[in-house]
Amino acid sequence: MKLFENIRAKMGYALLRRKARELSRNKTFNNLETSVSVAILFDYDQQGSVSLVRSFASELESKGKNVSLLGITSGVGGGDDAVIKLVSLQKLTFLCYPDNEAVIDPFLKKDFDILINLCGKDCLVLDYILGLSKARFKVSPQLENDAFADFILRFSNPGPQDAAVILKKVREYLAGMQKA
Repeated sequence: MKLFENIRAKMGYALLRRKARELSRNKTFNNLETSVSVAILFDYDQQGSVSLVRSFASELESKGKNVSLLGITSGVGGGDDAVIKLVSLQKLTFLCYPDNEAVIDPFLKKDFDILINLCGKDCLVLDYILGLSKARFKVSPQLENDAFADFILRFSNPGPQDAAVILKKVREYLAGMQKA
């Protein structure tokens, strides 16, 4: 069974890399001040991440930003509310892609100024969203497969990072960076 899942995932990654190369997007640097629309990916199941992300989104919205939230959950999902859309790791296609077109397609097609990944762990679903998003500037922590991010955050301690730690780095770097 595990061998079959590994083959499916390898096929999924191979096709994802091809699709990502064919994707046409307008790559432009944006920081938190210059952006108008911000997308945030996060691990919905991580302790405290929902309240942290909601607080950050409220802060951005108070500055006039349009914010979209997409949580990745190991549960069945379907508990979407008006603010957070969920993608379930239980509902996958044969190639291990998310099987929720009603949530994923609008998110991928929207031309966000910044896509911020606050997930500290790597998975094909996350790579699918990062790879096929039309976001102009993609920020992510260093993951095993970080080929889809424009700006990669590196941490001194290896391994999965907590969303609060990642968010602190995002704020630090994006606040200090200016367009050249």
